[in-house]
Amino acid sequence: MAISMAELAKQLLTAKQPERYAEVMDRGPYSTGEPLNIGYGADDQMSPLDAAALITSPVPVVGDVTGLAADVDMYMRDPESRNIPNYILSAAGVVPFVPAASQIRKGIKAYHGTPQSFDRFSTEYIDTGEGAQQYGRGLYFAENEKVAKEYRDQLTPRDLDYEDWLMGKYKDAESNQDYARMEMYERAMLNETPQDFKDLAADVDYDEDYRGLAAEVGEEIEEYGPDLGSMYEVNIDVEPDELLDWYQPISQQSKKVRDAVYANRDAVDQKIVDDYFDGDRNNIVNDEMTGMRYMSNMDQINAGTIDGTEYELAEKGVKGIRYADAFTRHKSPDKQSMNYVIFDDRLISIAKKYGVAIPVAAAMLARATGEDTSKSFQEET
Repeated sequence: MAISMAELAKQLLTAKQPERYAEVMDRGPYSTGEPLNIGYGADDQMSPLDAAALITSPVPVVGDVTGLAADVDMYMRDPESRNIPNYILSAAGVVPFVPAASQIRKGIKAYHGTPQSFDRFSTEYIDTGEGAQQYGRGLYFAENEKVAKEYRDQLTPRDLDYEDWLMGKYKDAESNQDYARMEMYERAMLNETPQDFKDLAADVDYDEDYRGLAAEVGEEIEEYGPDLGSMYEVNIDVEPDELLDWYQPISQQSKKVRDAVYANRDAVDQKIVDDYFDGDRNNIVNDEMTGMRYMSNMDQINAGTIDGTEYELAEKGVKGIRYADAFTRHKSPDKQSMNYVIFDDRLISIAKKYGVAIPVAAAMLARATGEDTSKSFQEET
């Protein structure tokens, strides 16, 4: 008996095997062993079209059509998804077994400034750096590049020989009344790096002579080789709903975070609840309590243990903490930029160091082999 594609999709949606399909999709692109995050609604609820696309994906034609429909729906609801790579993925979605754009994790781009130079981020060096792990034990990153640069500049020791060299260059330019060159050295005195000068030289908003001078001074500084610290641009394989918000009440956290914190609360030994929280688990965490207060209470419970609060959260799919940076903390939420504390170094890929892109193949090889280097380092903000 013939059956329409719509009827077939309906039967698949009501079948008893949806978990099996979801599990197969999860093992493919990420191998995390957790459900693949493709939802865009509140509390990470999967839209009906996303669910249909996931479940029907093994079915030729039906899965392709529902996948494209899910993409169109995503583009309507999520302006940030409207970009060339996603459009290409949508077009490729007509090919069997190629995931649609709505099933691709976005991740987070962030920055890290440091006086050190290294090849990868590692949690092995926590507590060896300058920070106090104030917002949890993990690797610290900033959404705002300016925040990371401020941290780099504050912590990198002054290169006094370089400062003397710059001042000499500045005075030479002054004696020649070369004001444009004086401006370049003033920029250098404000901790601008050779990469900053290269960016300036490529900025078409400036005239050709000014850009040429920027390139010349940048090369001059690069040849001198001052110690200016390091800047890293990274890709973090997490979604916002996988991060505990430090300042938000638990009631406003994602469903994944709420489930994790209450599960951890319920696992606390009753004697500890009686001794430290007046016998009431709601004193450990409740809907009105902020993420900061929850972490403080759980750290009190887990003090001195190897597997602390961050480990307990990570076990339940919470991969880190986020908090508004000092520049935007008192602004409205839509104008805040975030800092991130990431529990697992395997979620972090370095995209740029000193503004130089790391070859994709080399990065993939290092991650696949788990190769360590003597330059690995980590410090905290």
